[in-house]
Amino acid sequence: MKDIVIIGASGLGRELWTLINSINQLKQMYNIIGFYDDAFVDEYEVIAGVYCKGSVTDLVDNLPDGTCVTFGMANREIVYKIYQKLSRKRSYNYPTLIHPNASVEYGTVLGIGNVIANSTIISCQVRLGDFNFFNSMCAVGHDTVIGDYNSFMPRTQISGDVELGNFNSFSMGASIVQGKRMGDYNTILANSLLTKSIKNNRKYFGIPAKRLDL
Repeated sequence: MKDIVIIGASGLGRELWTLINSINQLKQMYNIIGFYDDAFVDEYEVIAGVYCKGSVTDLVDNLPDGTCVTFGMANREIVYKIYQKLSRKRSYNYPTLIHPNASVEYGTVLGIGNVIANSTIISCQVRLGDFNFFNSMCAVGHDTVIGDYNSFMPRTQISGDVELGNFNSFSMGASIVQGKRMGDYNTILANSLLTKSIKNNRKYFGIPAKRLDL
């Protein structure tokens, strides 16, 4: 078994704990050491006898190279900053975690540190970069290319042959139609349907989605 820690001890961190335990029910792969969170003051139980043991700095000071690290937080810009901090000091492993009830189809290529939660479907010949987070019941269509550090909340729907950049955020129930392109740092709000390609640093809402002032 591999030792693993979860950075982020709030609700999403607890969901990640359940995902890892679901993996372990099929095959014992990970020993969850505990949680680390910069809101840490004193050690406390997060869930089912697993404790928050310290801050990210404590993690770097106490855990050896080779420890597996995963991120239980939706804000991918924070994930990026923590990853940069860790990688300057330690050689940790960042496994891609796939819930047993998720589906990753033929020809899909996965980077490091991705999380694919319960009942999410990644179709055939998709390319995923690093540190993307897919919450439950998302779907990604065929031949889609997704960059790094994107966040997809429950029931996000990405159609086939879509191309996404980095640091984009899809709220619950958001979707994008087939063949469109998206740059970086965009936000698609809840239950919105994006029907056109967009560039960078934009926010959209509605059906069809319209641009909002940032």
